[in-house]
Amino acid sequence: GHAGGGGGGGDGPLARALRSSKTAVEGASSAPSPPVSSSEHSSPRPRHNFTVGICAIAKDAESYLIEWIDYHLLAVGFDRIFVYDNSDGEEGGDLSRWRANTRSHPLYSRADVVHHPGHGFLEKFDAYAQKAAYKDCLKRFGKTEGDDDSRSIEEGRGGGPRMDYLAMIDLDEFVYPVDPALSIHDVLAEYLVPYGGALTMNWVLYGTSNRTVYSPTPVLKRFQYREPDIHNVIKTIVKASDFDTMKNPHAAQLKKGHKAHTTMYPGAIQNISGTGASDHDRPKG
Repeated sequence: GHAGGGGGGGDGPLARALRSSKTAVEGASSAPSPPVSSSEHSSPRPRHNFTVGICAIAKDAESYLIEWIDYHLLAVGFDRIFVYDNSDGEEGGDLSRWRANTRSHPLYSRADVVHHPGHGFLEKFDAYAQKAAYKDCLKRFGKTEGDDDSRSIEEGRGGGPRMDYLAMIDLDEFVYPVDPALSIHDVLAEYLVPYGGALTMNWVLYGTSNRTVYSPTPVLKRFQYREPDIHNVIKTIVKASDFDTMKNPHAAQLKKGHKAHTTMYPGAIQNISGTGASDHDRPKG
C-alpha cells in the first residue's frame, strides 16, 4: 500500500471520509451529496481572518489528485494544500511533473508538491513516513508562535502567508462538513479558533459499493455507501502555533496547556485514548 494508507484514493476496501461539522446523518446507508462551492450558494460564505491548509502524503495516487484537490479547495474552502510525494527516485514521479506544469494555474498553484521519498525504516513502516511528512509540513508551512504576517512561505513554494491551521489527512480521505453551507473556516471558527490546540475528526468508512474495477468516474460518485456508525479513529486539524510534534499519523502532541477538541459541542475535549488516535465518544457534530 502507499504511504497514505487505505488503497489508492478510495479504490481500497474502505474509502474514508472525515467528518468535521455540526450535524450527522445518523444511521444513513448512503452518502449525502458532497458540499458545493460557495459560488453555488444564494448568499456568500462569511470571510474569516485566518488561513487553513492541508498537509497530505501520497504515493501512486495521480489518478485521484485533481478530484481531491478540486473538492478541498473549491467545495470545502481550504486555502492551500501541501502534498508530500512518497514516490521513489531522486526527482519524484508524476506528481512532481504535475507541479512543474501548474505553477501559473489560478487554482492548482495553491496546491504544492514536496518530494518525500521513504528510506530505511520509513519504507518498511510507512506510518513513520506519514509522521515525518506531517511534522515537516507543520514546521515548514505553519505559522509558529511569534510569527507575524511578514514571515511567509518561501517563494519557491508559492510564497504567501504561512497557515494558521493545518489538517493532516491523506488522498483517500475527504473532509466533509455535514452541513454543505459550511466551509472549513466556518467549522473552525466555532469549534477550534476560540480554544486553540487541535480539532479531531472521526472517520466514516465507505465500502466498495460493489465497484472493484477502476473507472474514470469521480471517487465521490463511485463510492456512495457507508457504514452506519461513526468510527472511533480520528484525524486532526491543528493550530500550527500550538503544535509540538506528531504522536502518530492520527494525533498531534500539543504544547503544554493546549488540548485536542471535538465537534461534540464548542469547547468539548477529546475523550482521548492511550495513543490519542481515537475518540470513542464518536461525536455526531
